[in-house]
Amino acid sequence: MRNVRASSALPLAIALLASGWVTTPAPADEQAAARQYRVARRLAAEKSPDAATALQKVVELDPKGPLADDALLEQGILAGAPAWPSELGSLTGSGMAKAAGILRTIAEEHPRGDRIHEARYRAALLKMEPLAGQDLSAARLDLLTVANDYSAGIWAARSRYVSTWIDRVTGHESRARDSLERLRIDYPATVEAVLAKIGLAEMILQDGDHGRAVTLMQENEAMLARPVIAGRMPEAGRAAGAAVRAAGVQAFLLGLAGDGSWNLAADSFAAAGIRSIAGLAEQRKHQNQWEIPGAGAVTVDRLGRIWVAGQGGLVMIRNGVVETVADPGVFATPRAVACDTLGSIWLLDRKGTRLGRLRPGGTKLESVWQGEDRLSAIAWDGRRMLALDPRGRRVVEILEENQLRTVASGTFEKPVALASDFLGRFAVLDDRTRTVTLFGSDGAALGRYALGDTGPSKTDALVMYPGGGFGITGSSGPTVYRFR
Repeated sequence: MRNVRASSALPLAIALLASGWVTTPAPADEQAAARQYRVARRLAAEKSPDAATALQKVVELDPKGPLADDALLEQGILAGAPAWPSELGSLTGSGMAKAAGILRTIAEEHPRGDRIHEARYRAALLKMEPLAGQDLSAARLDLLTVANDYSAGIWAARSRYVSTWIDRVTGHESRARDSLERLRIDYPATVEAVLAKIGLAEMILQDGDHGRAVTLMQENEAMLARPVIAGRMPEAGRAAGAAVRAAGVQAFLLGLAGDGSWNLAADSFAAAGIRSIAGLAEQRKHQNQWEIPGAGAVTVDRLGRIWVAGQGGLVMIRNGVVETVADPGVFATPRAVACDTLGSIWLLDRKGTRLGRLRPGGTKLESVWQGEDRLSAIAWDGRRMLALDPRGRRVVEILEENQLRTVASGTFEKPVALASDFLGRFAVLDDRTRTVTLFGSDGAALGRYALGDTGPSKTDALVMYPGGGFGITGSSGPTVYRFR
């Protein structure tokens, strides 16, 4: 190969630059990037559609500068990267891919930046999205990596908390309990410690130790009085704490009373929330875009998404937008629909002889159970799917081996509805005796509630509310019952 002397190469390089054939990147401008970042943050606070473009300009002005990872992370948050598990469920597949790509850029190009731990935490939450490709095992591993890095600060605590959330929904309750205990000790003056106590109180209430649950919630009251804690508390955590506190105190007092029968007072206001077809119709008055022909069954999942089974298929209403996600096939015009903690949707067919499941992100239902028993209602109690067998006058658990296991029986005359709460308790509405019987997670009857002469003359649907009380619908519309 012929050698080219420097003296002859230099004029050539000058000529190329002058002609525009060779370009050089614009020099980084840290001060301009800082000014642009302030503008972008203001636009983001105003929820301007130009915020993402403004943040990208920060990166372009100083790609390796101290604000580049901040700008990228803010873009990821605008794209929908969640901060808490309660924020999952709002992204589409393309939205999740966009957010994940931005967070991956931070990990690859700014591994030593001051936002890396938050980026890894949010990226792990994206793997928990109830979409195709959901991977709770990988998400848990990523969270534990952050949790075990003590330089991660508050993100270590939050990662530990969310990993216990995964443990609970996947059935590893002992491991979750140990992690929650460790979390409240290692990070005592944090929002995560408050949430850990709420989680522990829920599990303790499920065990029946109401006194200790109440003590934990009283400890939280002092923590929530601190503005720095109250200001960072997620709304879902605040609501969960209120529900646990109400349920704990109430269950504790009822236990002291030692009476297995309590009367209920009917409130004059209608049942809140969308838990029945009637509730869906009422809500639709304010949402003209909801056109769902032949709606037959409805439920609301833990992420606030409304699921409706109608003639056109299984429909999801998310942020007011209707989306058909699956063809129910043999489960068309189902008798009941329910959702579990993992994000799967369950449908009971019209005859009540077949149960199907749609996994997160799926488009086809898989058959879970088929038999001769004619079931009439289904409910997820936090750990398992329960069903009502009106002919057998019993509540059964659906087992994966196409089997049914009796959980409660012998106390009903005409059972018509089944419901459960976040403590694992479940209740059965008996239309003939006009009573609601409450059971513990072990199937033991905790009490019978008399409806008396109030409410609808013919009852057909039941909802359990956090903190006690029932919503019942029937011939004359919905009525809420609360403890006297």
